[in-house]
Amino acid sequence: MANRVRLWRWRRNPLRRGSDRAEAWVCLAAGLVMGVGAPVAGTVVAVGSAEATLREGETLRRTTAEVVEAAPVPGIVGSGGRGLTAVRWRTPDGALRVGAAPVAFGSGQGARVTVWQDERGTLRDAPAGPVEAWAGGALIGGSTATAICLVTMALRGGVRAHLNARRAARWEREWAAIAPRWSDKAA
Repeated sequence: MANRVRLWRWRRNPLRRGSDRAEAWVCLAAGLVMGVGAPVAGTVVAVGSAEATLREGETLRRTTAEVVEAAPVPGIVGSGGRGLTAVRWRTPDGALRVGAAPVAFGSGQGARVTVWQDERGTLRDAPAGPVEAWAGGALIGGSTATAICLVTMALRGGVRAHLNARRAARWEREWAAIAPRWSDKAA
């Protein structure tokens, strides 16, 4: 196999079959999709996801809430842990609300904590910073590019398997027609 001819499906050859040409075009298309399409799609998705995350953070408003009941203190947790407890805060329209928010373990009743709310006054998680947003976008974009490559490889494999089955079936038909002439079993 050391003298394997490169790009043999593209060369003029009387033994080249239509299925060989089809397989060559499928390989070229798969290569373009994986080499150009997947990275472009991954980049577009990464940028779009990161920008959407950053825009979502722009709609949130920081406010101060008061702890209504003391935060629980778990048995085996180091310092810096957080747990959900009841807090009271004012919405942008001035209404007073009570709900659950993550606060430092051991925060006593009446302690002031920072919470984030949307334009309707509903508590939300703290917005992602630029590093977190772009890291998440890169992860989603990379996953998208990888998925496109995997689907492309699977489709190429399916087309190749189909072409191989057609070639084998054609070879069987041709052999069935020629074999009796070459064997002693000719009728």
